[in-house]
Amino acid sequence: MVPVQVVFRCHFCDARPDAETRESLTRQLQLLLHGTYVDADPGHWLVWHGRGTYGRHMYACAEHRETLQQYLRKHYAGWHVWAEGPYPAGWYFREEAEQTRRRKRMFNGSKRIFGI
Repeated sequence: MVPVQVVFRCHFCDARPDAETRESLTRQLQLLLHGTYVDADPGHWLVWHGRGTYGRHMYACAEHRETLQQYLRKHYAGWHVWAEGPYPAGWYFREEAEQTRRRKRMFNGSKRIFGI
């Protein structure tokens, strides 16, 4: 295998997170979320897990958290973008790896069931 390091940048100012915040952001890549804000501490970054109709993942540093929310509210419709904080990250990580694999199999299987 080839080692890889994901580079995270603020969508608005190209700031990069510190090492601890980058680790938190990297763990969030495994989450199967749609239209959800999640905090990334300790750097107080805000992550938008878009997917589908809500666009791509977007990252905002502590200075641009509100800017990210305003941007999403301007460009996307739906109650997801109007969610109010706090946006806790901790409870998302209670899901074990096996549960994540099971959910992925379930979603992949649904394509066959519905003929998509």
